Amino acid sequence: MKQLVLGDTIGSLEEIVQRNTVITVDSSLALVGSVKRLRAANLILNGKGYELLSRQDEGPESNFTSMFGNPLVIALNRYVPRKRTTVSPDSVVSKRMILARDGYTCTYCGEFGNTVDHIIPKSKGGPGTWGNLTTACTSCNGRKGNVSNELMGYKTPKIPKEFIPKRNLMIQEAIHERIAAMSY
Repeated sequence: MKQLVLGDTIGSLEEIVQRNTVITVDSSLALVGSVKRLRAANLILNGKGYELLSRQDEGPESNFTSMFGNPLVIALNRYVPRKRTTVSPDSVVSKRMILARDGYTCTYCGEFGNTVDHIIPKSKGGPGTWGNLTTACTSCNGRKGNVSNELMGYKTPKIPKEFIPKRNLMIQEAIHERIAAMSY
């Protein structure tokens, strides 16, 4: 799976979103999630949504694409209230949640990160909680070891209070960029 970088265009979105998957946004153009193409066609046929953006990549012509087009993003006709996931700094979380929160990007160098680092090292009493964990690449995490950020010269990372996977924010931004480009 390709890593998404902030500022990517819709073209790279097409590479990330599976061929039979359609991104769904609500009436405020906020990301809701994704659905299979058949479900997207059903929503459009029932008047619950419309095709907002179509795929630009050329795939094989099928009965489905000849009838319904090749949607990449559909917009629902209604607003979908968002459930905010607020996380306290003391919440114990999984490695997967931390990596998703930080977009698999090392907090220290900006490269691809697949390990989780304790800001205050475990050996110094640092807990494995939301407020004390951050994503790091293998080399930065190994270099830091059980030393505090201040001694290493690293800035203390800003930890968000809400859990919104970075991938969702990047998809949302790419959709808004594409719509803005269409309006000129």
